[in-house]
Amino acid sequence: MKCFLNRLLLTGAAFVLTTAYVAAQTRSSDYLDTRSDSIDILHYTIDLNLLNDNQQKIAARTDVHLKAKVDGINRIVLDLKGYEVDSVKIGGGFASFTRQGEKMRIEFVSNLNENDESLVSIWYGGSPFVNQADFGRLYVSPGFTYNIGVSFVEDPHNFGRAWFPCFDNFVERSTYTCRISTRPDLVAYAGGTLVHDTLLVDRRIRTWELTSEIPTYLASVASASFEELRDTFQSISNAKIPVVLAAIAADTNALKAAFVNLEPIFHLFEAHFGPYRWDRVGYVMVPFTAGAMEHATNIAFPRFLLGYGADGCDHTMAHELAHHWFGNLVTCETASEMWLNEGFAKYTEFLFDEWLKDKASYEADVRKNHLELLIYNHIRNGGFYPVSNIPTEYTYSESAYDLPADLIHNLRTYAGDSLFYVGIREYMNSKAFQHATSGDLREAMSRAGASFMDDFFNDWIFTAGWPHFAIDSLKKITGNRYRVHFSQAAFGNNHTYKNVPFLLSIRDVSGQLEDHLIRISGPVDSLEISSSIAPLMVYLNRDEKISYTVTAREGFISTAGNINWPEAFVTVDTKQVQDSAFLRVEHHFAAPDPLKSQNTAYKLSPNRYWRVLGNMPEGFHAQAKFTYNGRKPSPLGSYGNGWLDTGFDYDETKLVLLHRGSSRDDWHAVTATRNTLASLTDMFGNIVVDTLKPGEYVFAMLDSSLMAVNEVPKGVGKASLRILPNPATEQIELRFYFQGTGRAEHVTILDQTGRVVRSIQIEQEAISSSISIKQIPAGIYIARVQSTDGQVVSGVFVVQHP
Repeated sequence: MKCFLNRLLLTGAAFVLTTAYVAAQTRSSDYLDTRSDSIDILHYTIDLNLLNDNQQKIAARTDVHLKAKVDGINRIVLDLKGYEVDSVKIGGGFASFTRQGEKMRIEFVSNLNENDESLVSIWYGGSPFVNQADFGRLYVSPGFTYNIGVSFVEDPHNFGRAWFPCFDNFVERSTYTCRISTRPDLVAYAGGTLVHDTLLVDRRIRTWELTSEIPTYLASVASASFEELRDTFQSISNAKIPVVLAAIAADTNALKAAFVNLEPIFHLFEAHFGPYRWDRVGYVMVPFTAGAMEHATNIAFPRFLLGYGADGCDHTMAHELAHHWFGNLVTCETASEMWLNEGFAKYTEFLFDEWLKDKASYEADVRKNHLELLIYNHIRNGGFYPVSNIPTEYTYSESAYDLPADLIHNLRTYAGDSLFYVGIREYMNSKAFQHATSGDLREAMSRAGASFMDDFFNDWIFTAGWPHFAIDSLKKITGNRYRVHFSQAAFGNNHTYKNVPFLLSIRDVSGQLEDHLIRISGPVDSLEISSSIAPLMVYLNRDEKISYTVTAREGFISTAGNINWPEAFVTVDTKQVQDSAFLRVEHHFAAPDPLKSQNTAYKLSPNRYWRVLGNMPEGFHAQAKFTYNGRKPSPLGSYGNGWLDTGFDYDETKLVLLHRGSSRDDWHAVTATRNTLASLTDMFGNIVVDTLKPGEYVFAMLDSSLMAVNEVPKGVGKASLRILPNPATEQIELRFYFQGTGRAEHVTILDQTGRVVRSIQIEQEAISSSISIKQIPAGIYIARVQSTDGQVVSGVFVVQHP
């Protein structure tokens, strides 16, 4: 199902709830329904009378044709939400039943044994159940009736029981007959093939047969004054597949224009996923505004979306059609593995752009989706969850749509393009018209020849969160042989990833490029490579084929001007360039290496830093703007709206930018301009460094507790030192006190390396001293005051220049 809620345009058999509502509906475990272990529902026959749609009521009869799978079956428990049940018959005789909530317990006159069959008929009617906080239901209104087969808040989420009694789970698959009576001016649709269409004086009765087995949530009905657009697609199975698009007359022209890409994407899906195995391709345009629903061969599509043309409809149209492979043909066994349905359907939206536009469009889709997930997924969903075990309250969240789509991009990289699609077809063939688990997909991919599938599923599917990989160093061994050292960290887990495939790229001073395919394992790793060029820089994932905790942009710069790289969270303003320069900026969603020096007043950002690589020839000068954003808006928006710098207590007046040249160096403050923009307290602004250099950058907060702002005893006895102001821009005042007869004699100012930058004699009997710092570069310093009798006090202070 595809959903449109708030900022989200999600797709597939599901919708996304607002964060506040989801939190209120938290449930502890996935729904487990074992009825299908003992009873097989072979066929449902649903007689649905919609002649009282002006009263928003139905009258219905459902025949449940079943077979016992074990001996000693004395009753059946069916699901039905709401309605008044008039009577129940078994084999023509009335049967006793009881109802408790949505469960209806029906007693057999005599026990059924294995392979015994029975027909249970239920007469019921009234107004459908409505929960205004939910979108799943049977919508009945004068002239327009349709169902949405899943619920966002009910447990289980399957919502066939919103209009007929059934086993409402993902594993029970049955065939269907739907006989729908409407006013003569209305036309009814259901899944499958139209077998009867009878027009009487007071009603129209249309009968639909679906001979392919489906779970209950994929059964459907829709009626209105529909007209049809018809076509036929030639399948790779040599079958001619009828295409039926139904809409009211006012929408047919818009429908024709909006669905211009239906046939191309149908053939592309078949070419990559295998033959289409259903009676027809069907869409019906309904007045639903929250999304679309992949009912088998009768997709409920939001008519309002037609107004946006093909560009507005393509992804939703493709997503719902893709469900006829992912979800309808092979269905997740439980809601906790909804990614098998929705994640793949979401991923086909990216494939649509790759196949019908270009590879750059696919890459842009993946890049945007991945960045959103890194920033917001764990916030929106209250934590990190493996896609194979999503809590039921987040079944229809981005954790089942966007997140697995991102991981499927990685799966494609592990397997390689050819074997990826071979594996998908093997999955479809081996599990067609069945339910499946993540393990079933893993085994299918392995049978297809894809390597390291155990590692992939253990690391990415069965584990929450993300890995972080960094290149620590490149060392020359001899000749053209080099050793590259890596380290691995984690974001949202404590897991160690194995055999992760990466493209390792080397560039020399001329910009020449050399690529190597590698695999990285373990918390630390290293490998030897041979290079035909002299490495100036080395980096991972230039092709972005692995989605992990680094997002980056790169390019050659030959003219002055601004370049905004949102994925790298940086804007580069080139002031001067003579020869072409190459620049790469990586944004790491990970903790930076800690400070090496103990004499520091900095607390580093715990969750992100930058790595800058480049060939910056003589005559190249660029500024860089690094944006900080600790805002916490609600509801959450896109990645421009905050939640980046939330890992430490925020005080914009104490925020600085640090730099280091390499992992061998320590962090130090850089000359930069902090722009707090409209407010000093909104946790949003930027820091502009005047001269961008290779190396790493990180935000840091000045720690007042380490800066001698308060009177803290130092040295001997109660001797003390205060440094005001701190941070300072032009001058500092040292206020000191020594025990006994000692008097201040000498002040030494040292930088973080211990180098003396100022040495000052103090006037006799002075209790304070003012010192100009205008000529001292921005950074952290230690003021050390010695008394006439050998007492010493010291404190840390920070120099900042506007």
